[in-house]
Amino acid sequence: VEEGIEMLRSVLPDTTIIVVLNIIDRKGQHPSEVLGITSTYTVFAHLDVASTAMSSYCTCLSFAYAVLVSENRLG
Repeated sequence: VEEGIEMLRSVLPDTTIIVVLNIIDRKGQHPSEVLGITSTYTVFAHLDVASTAMSSYCTCLSFAYAVLVSENRLG
């Protein structure tokens, strides 16, 4: 999970990450770990954060490219 938070810090401001983690903690949600071909990734699903357009986040490079770089949004 620590590695996932560090990856979040590379694309989101600390204030947004703190809000997201508080929401996850308050709702009792836990990040999931997904085994990929080359690594294990952390998935933050169902984020209810009004201050961002993202409702989910994954630490994999595919997510970073498909959603963050191309400016697509998952809802």
